[in-house]
Formats: sequence, C-alpha cells, structure tokens
Amino acid sequence: MSLAHRLVSVRRRLLTALICAALPGTFAYAQSCSAPWPEVHPVFTSRIEYGDRVRKSDPYIAVRINGKLAKMLLDTGSNAHVIWDARLLGEGGDNATHETQTLDAIASSTQAKGALLTLDDATGNEHLQRFYVIAETPLMADGFSGIISPQSLAQEKVSVLNFKDDCFFVSDRFDPEAGGRYRTEAVGAIPNSDRVMGIPLDVPGGRVPVVVDSGAYRTTLLGSLMHSAPVGRDRTTNVDLLGNVIVGKRRTRLVDITINGRHAPRHPVVPASVISEKGIVSLGAVGMDLLAGNVIFHDGDRNRFAFVETAGRVEVSQ
Repeated sequence: MSLAHRLVSVRRRLLTALICAALPGTFAYAQSCSAPWPEVHPVFTSRIEYGDRVRKSDPYIAVRINGKLAKMLLDTGSNAHVIWDARLLGEGGDNATHETQTLDAIASSTQAKGALLTLDDATGNEHLQRFYVIAETPLMADGFSGIISPQSLAQEKVSVLNFKDDCFFVSDRFDPEAGGRYRTEAVGAIPNSDRVMGIPLDVPGGRVPVVVDSGAYRTTLLGSLMHSAPVGRDRTTNVDLLGNVIVGKRRTRLVDITINGRHAPRHPVVPASVISEKGIVSLGAVGMDLLAGNVIFHDGDRNRFAFVETAGRVEVSQ
C-alpha cells in the first residue's frame, strides 16, 4: 500500500471516528437498525430523536452537512431537502446558486436557492445532495437547521423509518417479509414523479389519496369528507415546514380510519379546508399520531408503502 493510500485510509477512519463521537449513540443504532434483515447493507443510517418524546412528534436526525453537525427534521411530507441555517453553507454562501424559486408550505411560501452539499451519517456514508436554501425560520430557535426528505434521499432505493425502535436507514431494495419474521399489507403508494409519499387511505364512504407526513403531529382530512363524523374535544392547531403556526377555528372530528390494512376507530382528525394539488392531488395527510410506534417501509419507484409488523400482529398503535 502506498503512503498516499495509507494517508487517505487513515483520514477516512478518523473522519468516521469524529462523526461517531459527535453523534453519540448513533453508531450502535447503525449496527442494529437493519439487523432484522441481515442481507441488507444500508447506505445511510441514523438514530431518530423527537422534539416531543412523549408524543413522538417532530422526528429529527443528527447528521453532518458540509462537515458541520446539524439537527435536521425527518419530514416525509417534504419531497426535497431544505436548510435555513446559513452556517452550513460554504464561506460567504458560495455553495448556493443565484437562481431563486418559490418553496411552498401549508401556511406560507418563501423564496429558495439551490445548493449541492455533502450529507454524512454516523458511519461515514457520504452523499452529495441538492438542498433548497431559505431564510431563517422560527424552527431555528428550536435548534433545527433544516429538513431531510427520506424519499428524496432514497431516490431509486428504499427507506425504512422505524418509529418503534427510533432509527432510519436507506438501502438497496429488499423484501421486508423475507425469512417469515415480518408481514406487510400490500396496499401500495400513489405513483408520482415528484417523490411525494402518497398513499390511499380508507375512510367511511371510500378510499382517498393522502400524503404521509412525519412532519405533522396530527392527521388531516378534507372537512367535507367527515361532516357527519362526531366532533372531538381538541381544537385544530398545526405548524407548517417553515415553522408558521396554522390555527384552525374548528374542533377535530372522530373518524374511523383504515390505513394500510389496519383499523383506527374514532381517530381525532383535523379538518382541512382545501384540496392540495402539490405533487399529487391530496385530500389530507397522515401525521405522527398514526405513524408513531410503527415501522414503515417505502419504495417510491415500486409504489410500495407498508407498515412492517411482526408476523401475526395487526393492531394499530394509538
């Protein structure tokens, strides 16, 4: 081995050690997150933390962007990576382009520039990713530097969001039912070219298209779909991906929901006033109130979305 090659190898090992030291506990998760599928070799792995651990809402991961430690929201409701922390850019923001475009959120919109930045996990896996760069948002005060879109990171690969054991990984395609330890319901995803994580959701009266949104605490549905559902106790409040509060004047509705073959009776749902046409035509969004405590498998290119369950388990977490 040449001296130059040895120096490169040492530098890579040192970088991996530094990242693992900076992201405490993450390396152990990198070893165990994909352990149920021994044939899987993740290309990206991270521990999942939560802004609210009781509700398991606001899931986030600790990564390095351009070599700098960053706390990034893990948001399936976004089909792109976003940063608002200018410290993650090169000196003087040299990584960002001068071209701008509009980035839309639920309650607001803002101008964004593009940037190609390196994204590293705790095991030293490095990915060159495109980010939208926007101005600082209210979420900066909570320590968040931006958003990672799992499906955008995965691209033609698959992602597993384990909200039960709190870890996330991306890998080449595999069958989560291989070996017979786990089962999935073959409901699928809604095909689209924008990598929106959309699925069909069963509600009284039929099946409707919705977005899977780990960035939202509450599940939402178009209000006209549930006008006859019983009124819940909670008033509607939410926050969009730019940190702006969406305050509703109505109370939640108690709706019988079947998601991916699993039934959640009289589930509190936030009424939405309009149909969304961003990426897919959506009549609502599934939030962490239904996702928390579950293991999710997603393959956008093969139109597969599923809860992964131990064989024989069929109840939905509440």
